[in-house]
Amino acid sequence: MSSMSSGDGTEKPFIVVSVGSPYDFAFDQSIGTYVCTYDFTVTALQALVRVLFGELQPIGALPGSAKTEQKLQQSKQQHWLVENWNEARDSHPLELLLESVRGQHPSDPESILAGVSSNTFLLRCADVEEAHFVVRNGSTKELHGFCSTYYFISTAVGAIGSIIVDPNKRKLSIGRSLYYRAMRMLAQKNGIKKYQLGTRIPNIFLCIPTIDPAEHRRLRQWFADMGWKIATSQMRSNMILRNLPTWNPPDGLSHTLSNPEIKFDLVYGMGYAEAVLDHVRTHSTTGVYEIYKMALADKASYGIIRAKRPEDGSILASLVLYKSDSKLAGFVPALADTKVLAGGISSPVISPSTSDPASLMQGLLLLGIRQIKKQGANAIVLDCVCALSVVGDELTDCDRLRVIKPQYTWSH
Repeated sequence: MSSMSSGDGTEKPFIVVSVGSPYDFAFDQSIGTYVCTYDFTVTALQALVRVLFGELQPIGALPGSAKTEQKLQQSKQQHWLVENWNEARDSHPLELLLESVRGQHPSDPESILAGVSSNTFLLRCADVEEAHFVVRNGSTKELHGFCSTYYFISTAVGAIGSIIVDPNKRKLSIGRSLYYRAMRMLAQKNGIKKYQLGTRIPNIFLCIPTIDPAEHRRLRQWFADMGWKIATSQMRSNMILRNLPTWNPPDGLSHTLSNPEIKFDLVYGMGYAEAVLDHVRTHSTTGVYEIYKMALADKASYGIIRAKRPEDGSILASLVLYKSDSKLAGFVPALADTKVLAGGISSPVISPSTSDPASLMQGLLLLGIRQIKKQGANAIVLDCVCALSVVGDELTDCDRLRVIKPQYTWSH
């Protein structure tokens, strides 16, 4: 036990206690006795008192202090203090954490986190309940890990949007601690029907990225061990069309607009909300309803293309167009990462009663591209699409439309 000088010159023993991150004073050589509670709860502090009075023997080990051969065995049992996200306190440390992760692959222009800031994770949407968590160093204020979660009220789906860990703090169970905290929180939502990895909005991690095959396999197995259904995973991608001013549709694509059984139109604003939202609510997936509500509320920054049946006006398919200054653009970092004036195409919704969904969607996309090109944009981002089944070979054969950041969506 260390000692310190008192006012009368005598030496008195002292003990340093950390109730937050165990690393706060772990490497201060002047401290002889260092006790870590890992938590600031009544239970933890009561146990601390028993330790200080010799009634309880502390037996834990500092994460990362074990020998290499012991570390992997111990990591499964490590439990980190996971705190609720505090925007004022944690925004800047999160920016530094994002920079640290991006710094792993500085030459990779398609980094999953390219264009992402701390604000990208914050939806501030009345239809989505969001809760985010951090593992942090209470002394230095740096974040060792961050996790974002969203509960989409319209579909009763809880989603883990991201788990991000400092590259220098991995294999210490920080991600595991964040994951368990997130799942416990989502499990408390009344009426929750499904759990989901990744989100369409914000469009950061659609799910497990596939850019690094080895890392993809490792993460895939990690989540499989946690009980996630691998067999039902579906690939989703963002796509980008560059050099838009000189783009012309591939030969034969325009025929999709000449079908007399389909009428296309472009609408703006809340005057069309009832029919559009009814169509979306019936046929869409998680996150889409919220995007359409956002689009209908701001006719200056969004438009909605509809494909309708002429005889009764029923909507067969739709998608959202949005500008770079729209609220949605702030949640699609791939749009800002184009480094040019760009527009976005999002959230195609097709009725299952349609006999030829691929041709129908090609028509919607063609009209969307024409509209955004007319507005003077130099590029278009198509976010969260199934590249082959939705866009179709005619568009994917175009050498300027390329898949970026392919990922897989999973459910629990």
